[in-house]
Amino acid sequence: MLFLGTGAAEGFPNPFCRCEACLAAQRSADPRLKRRRSALLLNDETMIDFGPDAMFALLQYLSLHPLRSFAVNL
Repeated sequence: MLFLGTGAAEGFPNPFCRCEACLAAQRSADPRLKRRRSALLLNDETMIDFGPDAMFALLQYLSLHPLRSFAVNL
């Protein structure tokens, strides 16, 4: 199981927010503080919640070629 995103609807840090947490995450080089919108790769063949950030996340980790089924978020 690989979480490709765990952030809120706009991700985190929110690009429009000036709170202390968002500003710290924006300045940080730590990629764990920059969270994408939700997506979950269950195994080599199944992905849940293929959101708008999923392609970018997948390019960092693996290819979509082996995926066989999707659980669609409607």
